[in-house]
Amino acid sequence: MHCSRNLCQLGLVPAPQQRRVVVRVLVCQLTLAALLGGVGQGGQIDYLRQVKPLLRQHCYACHGALRQRGGLRLDTVPSARRGGESGPAIVGGDLAESLAYQAVTGGAGFEMPPQGEGVPLTSTEAGLLRQWILEGASGVEDEQPEQDPRKFWSYTIPQRPDLPASAAPFDANPIDVLLQVERERRGLSPRPPAAPRVGAPLPSSSVFRQPAAMLRQRSALSSQSRSQVLDTLAAELAHRGEAESRKPESGQPGAGLHERRGPDPR
Repeated sequence: MHCSRNLCQLGLVPAPQQRRVVVRVLVCQLTLAALLGGVGQGGQIDYLRQVKPLLRQHCYACHGALRQRGGLRLDTVPSARRGGESGPAIVGGDLAESLAYQAVTGGAGFEMPPQGEGVPLTSTEAGLLRQWILEGASGVEDEQPEQDPRKFWSYTIPQRPDLPASAAPFDANPIDVLLQVERERRGLSPRPPAAPRVGAPLPSSSVFRQPAAMLRQRSALSSQSRSQVLDTLAAELAHRGEAESRKPESGQPGAGLHERRGPDPR
């Protein structure tokens, strides 16, 4: 930067090109700062910011949570130190014994990642790995391995757990049983359940859209529990929905689902 400024002041650089020189010098300085970015205290390589991301990008597909070729896993420093069937993958301070480094640089007699199965490390990335190993290949405390993607909650089949024993009524909804267990744990007492005539109109009128007059005519509801009322109304709603969906022009909610439409304007 000082050099370019002096050249400009001496007139050795034409005025129209002075700004270009300054910009080029700034770009070089920013590039150097980016290459050195993330270096820890004392100029050491930062494992989490510099080494782990490149291992994740180039190595985890074959040596991560999903697959461990050769029994090798590289998603934590301890597992890399243990190595696999061929021995330790990382040995702090010893490049010759660090099979992972030898593999990615071609010194092990084979290439990693294998050709066609991944992107090889660049010279800059290999240099970061080399420097990290020479500095002792230190990691972080309590580093956790990557989670097996096959065990993500979205891939697991829901299973109904066994309900714990509680003072809930025998015909209570499973959710009510779990709530009762939590109340018992906290020493709380539930309010007494409402009478069927009180509890039935609420779900019937708000969810199933049945008028209050019709509910009063259904004298059978008075002898049913709340859960039985809900089951009965749910069955009726399902039947009504199927019937309405088959009506092409009824003007009712859900009607016209199978109505024939005109030709696609596209």
